Amino acid sequence: MSTTFSIPEPHRTAVIKRLQQTGHESEFGQYMSPRVATAQLKFYFNNIRNAVFVQILGWLQRTFKWSGFKDQSWVWLFCALFGLAMVLEDCQQLIHIRADARIRRGQRDPQTARYEAATECRVIDNEFEFLINLFHCKYRKRNIRYAKLSEYIDTRDADTPDARFICGLQDLTAQEGELDPFDIPATLLIKTSPLAAFLRHRSGLTIPLENGCQYTSRLVARLLDNFMGVRLSSPSRVAMVHQR
Repeated sequence: MSTTFSIPEPHRTAVIKRLQQTGHESEFGQYMSPRVATAQLKFYFNNIRNAVFVQILGWLQRTFKWSGFKDQSWVWLFCALFGLAMVLEDCQQLIHIRADARIRRGQRDPQTARYEAATECRVIDNEFEFLINLFHCKYRKRNIRYAKLSEYIDTRDADTPDARFICGLQDLTAQEGELDPFDIPATLLIKTSPLAAFLRHRSGLTIPLENGCQYTSRLVARLLDNFMGVRLSSPSRVAMVHQR
């Protein structure tokens, strides 16, 4: 949805010749986009996306309410929330692209467009945080015992698919490596892996309109950091509440 459809350059000349009431080929720049076709296709894909959203949210609701064994469903929900986080990040990027388009067309002044985009993105953040909290309510005991991935592993057989999945995720977030291209505060690198520090940095990132593409990994990081713990050497939520 955040990608603009354009006519491939090898077919550009042939397409322009077939158009009626159009100017000379020299009047068009590269990556020419058919406006009507793009709008129709995006409307079509938007309807499909909304229908899929309704189905996924319905499945999440039924699974959250299911009183069966939790070890049979938590991996399903984790993967669903992980995928949903990536989709919502793309939606937030699209919101900023739309705001920029409205500014360029003169439909909104910059201040109004930025405010509207920030408000919509904040709503998405809050709604996704609500889903994460629902997961906490279902899969953590009332004393919020399961603060980290390692505590999930302790409750399962080591050779089960979900245990292997957890171990793989745990190893990924604990691996060492260089992340120099990313601007990570030095305080976050203390007692954490570089990747874990990067996730924590991204989870609290706020993005202005001109950097909307940097929304990638924000919600995913919030899922991994605040929801699962992922060995970030951070206290559990209960400890954080007591400290306050």
